Amino acid sequence: MAKFVRKTKEERMLEIRNAALDLFLEKGFASTKMDDIVNVVDMSKGSVYRYYPAKDMIITDLFKDAISIRNRIMPNYPRDIVLSEDEIADFMTDLIFSKDFDIKYLKLYVIFLYEKMFDKDLEEIYNEMSYYSINSLHLDQTLNAVKEDIVQKLSVMVNSLILGKMILDKEFEKSIDKALVKKLFVNILNHNTQ
Repeated sequence: MAKFVRKTKEERMLEIRNAALDLFLEKGFASTKMDDIVNVVDMSKGSVYRYYPAKDMIITDLFKDAISIRNRIMPNYPRDIVLSEDEIADFMTDLIFSKDFDIKYLKLYVIFLYEKMFDKDLEEIYNEMSYYSINSLHLDQTLNAVKEDIVQKLSVMVNSLILGKMILDKEFEKSIDKALVKKLFVNILNHNTQ
């Protein structure tokens, strides 16, 4: 007889997030109900709600998971360094063209960006996660040197490129190269000094 091994809180939460991720990709965030998630995990409804009282909390943790993955695959700069505009452009370009990022998270992000047009609560999560994402880069001194509107423009450009990459797929890869994307980022950053 197999010995029962109790899962940790973190393992349970990860199980819920993984099930939710698959459902969000299949049905969309808005169409997935908490009961749908409860039905696919091997836990009671009370257990699921103990860990995640609302699906907003699940998607927030999924984005934190994605940001953590991004941070592991991207260069890790010391907090006190100020990157040049060229180094920032390289960093942003490498982020867009990284092949190491889990495609499921990118697909979820595209679904989320679309659905936030119709749900003000998702807009709040987006703003919270944007702030979390930027701060998790640990580029404190660099970001202090870049005007706030430029950081916003960089964020919009990254989101636009992610949407294009995910929606257009092969056409994006054939039409858009790293040199062009880097020029776009450099052009935005050049406005920082004006």
